[in-house]
Amino acid sequence: MKHVVTSDARDVTVAAGDIVELHLMERSSSGSTWFTDRIGDGLVWTNLRYLPSNNPLPGAGAERIMTLRAKKPGTWPVSMRLRPSRHATANEYELLVNVT
Repeated sequence: MKHVVTSDARDVTVAAGDIVELHLMERSSSGSTWFTDRIGDGLVWTNLRYLPSNNPLPGAGAERIMTLRAKKPGTWPVSMRLRPSRHATANEYELLVNVT
């Protein structure tokens, strides 16, 4: 089993059973948070964590870490949006996970 970590919106290729870990930057003081728009049927969302910055100053960046498991072969989209609320979009993140 392979564990792939990515923080940019590039496509990744893994085998069924492998883990894909997405690291998404977030500012805790902005009130924005990542919302999942779409996760392909061949992927299973297994964990979501928030890793605060070691910097105690307001506005310091943090990471939202999303873990997916590839469950079946195919090309599966992952689409997320950083939003101050569900109705306003601040940023988007998309990639394809190719499962072999």
